[in-house]
Amino acid sequence: MKTGNVHPFLAGLLTFLLVLPARLLAQEFTGPVDFGQVQPDFLREISGVAASRKNPGVLWVHNDSGGENAIYALDLHGRLLGVYRLAGAQNRDWEDIAVGPSPEGWAVYVGDIGDNSRRRKTKVIYRVVEPKVDTLQDPVDTVLYDVERAVFAYPDGIYNAETLMVDPQDTSVYVVNKNSLTTVYRLPDSARFSPVPTTHVDTLQVVARLLMKTVVGGDIDPSGREVLIKTYTRIYHWSREEGQTWAEAFARSYGFVPYKQEPQGEGVGWLADGQGYVTISEGLHPHVYVYRRVQTGVRDEERLAPREPELYAKVYPRKERLEVTFHAPAQTLVLRVFDVLGREVASRRVNGFGAGLHRERFDTSGWPSGVYVVQLRAAGATAAATRVAVVR
Repeated sequence: MKTGNVHPFLAGLLTFLLVLPARLLAQEFTGPVDFGQVQPDFLREISGVAASRKNPGVLWVHNDSGGENAIYALDLHGRLLGVYRLAGAQNRDWEDIAVGPSPEGWAVYVGDIGDNSRRRKTKVIYRVVEPKVDTLQDPVDTVLYDVERAVFAYPDGIYNAETLMVDPQDTSVYVVNKNSLTTVYRLPDSARFSPVPTTHVDTLQVVARLLMKTVVGGDIDPSGREVLIKTYTRIYHWSREEGQTWAEAFARSYGFVPYKQEPQGEGVGWLADGQGYVTISEGLHPHVYVYRRVQTGVRDEERLAPREPELYAKVYPRKERLEVTFHAPAQTLVLRVFDVLGREVASRRVNGFGAGLHRERFDTSGWPSGVYVVQLRAAGATAAATRVAVVR
C-alpha cells in the first residue's frame, strides 16, 4: 500500500512508531523538592506558572476560568509578592501563562484559550511588559497598563487549549490544544499584538500532531532548545538541535522527566536559569515543587559533597523577629547573623531536617535598627548563601 493512501490517523501512528522514544526512562532531572505551599487562600485555581526573566526568584501565576483579570507574583516558597491587574483584559478562561521577549523587553503572556464547551470561535492572548518585583517586598496591589492582545482562530475547528508557550529565540507564540490527537499551533509571523481592544483576528498555523491527550501545560526553556509538555500524569520532554524548527524537533524521539503527580496539576514552567522546572497544581494551598537538572560527568565525591544551600530571609519588625526560610541538601547547617561591621550577633546550628521548607526565627527585640547579613552554610561546604535583612 502506498503511503499516500494511508488514512491520516494511521499515518500519524506510523510516524509515532518510527520515532518511538529511545529514552523513555531517562532521568536528567532530580525528583521533586517541596519548596513550600502557595499561601493566599484566593489562589485556588492556578492553571499556569512561569518564571520571571526580569526578577530573580519570582514566579508568575494566575487563576483560571472566571477569576480576576490579574496575574500574581510569588516567590519560590509560595509567598505572595503582588497582585497585578491587567487593564482592559477579561478572564473568560485563562489557562496558561508564559514569559518571553517582546519589542519592549521581557513580557508576560497570558492565554485566554480555555473553551470546554468549544463554542468560542476566537481566543485571546494578552501581553504586558514585566513589572519590577522584589522578593523581599511586601505584597502590592496595582494595575498594569499598556496591555496588548492578539486574537486568533484555529484553522481546522474550535478547540479547548490549556498550553501557551513563547520561543525566546524568535518570539514565536505556540498554543497546544487538549484534544485526543494533540496539535501544536503557532501564531503566524504576521500576527499582531495590538492595544486593547482590537478586532483583528489571526489564524494559527499547524506545527505538529502529537499522539497524546489531555495536555494541560507546557513551556519552552530560556535557551529555546528544550520544551516540556505536561499531561495530568506525565511531563514529556523534547530538545532541538541548532537550526531545527520545532516541527522537526517534535518529529524526533522524546523522553519523560520526573513528575510527582498532583491533584489537578496543570502548571509547569522552566526555571529562569534553564537548570530545572517547577510545577504547581490547582486547589487550596498547593505545593511548589522544584526539579533540578542532574549534572552529568561529575565525579562521585563531587556529587556527594555539600552544595551551596538556597536561602530566603525576611524581617517582620512588628513581630520583632527575623524569620529565615530555607532549603538545603545537607543534614547539618550553620546559620549566622552579622551586623554591618561584620560582628556576629546570633548563630544557630540546625540538625536533622528532611526535605521541604524549613524556618528558623531570631528574636530581634534587642537589636539596633540597621542592616544585617544572614549567612547559611552547609557543614563541610566552602560556599555559603547570604541574604541582607533590614531591622527597623
